[in-house]
Amino acid sequence: MNTLRAIDRVIPDAATSNLLGRIEWTPVQSIWTLANGLLGVVGVVWFFSWGALAVFMVLTVITVCAGHSVGMHRLLIHRSFKTYRAVEYVLVWLGVLVGMAGPMGMIRQHDMRDWHQRQDSCPPHPSHGAGFWRDAWWQMHCTFALDHPPRFEIETRVANDPVYQWMERLWRWR
Repeated sequence: MNTLRAIDRVIPDAATSNLLGRIEWTPVQSIWTLANGLLGVVGVVWFFSWGALAVFMVLTVITVCAGHSVGMHRLLIHRSFKTYRAVEYVLVWLGVLVGMAGPMGMIRQHDMRDWHQRQDSCPPHPSHGAGFWRDAWWQMHCTFALDHPPRFEIETRVANDPVYQWMERLWRWR
């Protein structure tokens, strides 16, 4: 099985620098984030109920803990454990429901941030070093575009999996 560790998926060459680049606003992600936030606030104000709050809390725990933390992070990114493929898909799908990215996008975001943080110097975007509000804006609305980015390779088992490809294509429209 072709399983790559996080440090193996980011492949820099001689021209790659983790410092040379720029913060770029990503309109689609920004509109997505703002629309979800606005609709959430409107929903709370107009349709508040204690039952709805309880459902929100339970679903948040399930998607963040079982989905993002266990499915996306421990299982898909770090391969910390093995399980049946169907269970893997369910856990990763719950992670997709968090709304940050699809499976390949999450692997890429995680590994690129880790790669940046392992370098001698780390720019403010991947190090979360620009203060709370600017970091929040950058993380939710922008990307750090390197002038000469490293090559990024996702293991074939994930990259060629039709279920993960489907999740990646449609994660925003879940």
